[in-house]
Amino acid sequence: MKELSLIPNKKSTLTMTSREIADLVEARHDSVKRTIDRLVLRGVIVRPPMVDEPIADMLGRPRTESVYQIGKRDSYIIVAQLCPEFTARLVDRWQELEEQQKSPALSRKELALMVLQAEEENERLQLENAQLKPKANFVDHYVEVGTSKSLREVAKILKMPERAMI
Repeated sequence: MKELSLIPNKKSTLTMTSREIADLVEARHDSVKRTIDRLVLRGVIVRPPMVDEPIADMLGRPRTESVYQIGKRDSYIIVAQLCPEFTARLVDRWQELEEQQKSPALSRKELALMVLQAEEENERLQLENAQLKPKANFVDHYVEVGTSKSLREVAKILKMPERAMI
């Protein structure tokens, strides 16, 4: 059943950081951020969200850097503004990100195996529920009758250790 979690969430949006764009166009990160701010002021793009990203300084010490999270459309505009000849690199990087996002095509054998594992897990849980049902009914009976008893009292009645009931 755990293999099902390998399928990525289709609703997640791809973004690129302003640091990645700076690396792609071989520019300083502060210059890229200034360009983004200018484009926002002119109304060409919407101000992207800023996040703190962990990095290491020149001495290897950990620190954080504020970077913009930029969508596909805005990244094209920013790179075109910064350095048009690097647009091809940006296109390649977006294709790389989109390929990483695609879910791998599952073969029939893999799908059948996933279904089999899910069924085995379902059977195991049903068996476990059947084993726990008498305990639950017993406790529910005491709660419904209005003579609720604590776990300790129920354990004494059943002559069981408390831990066995947990």
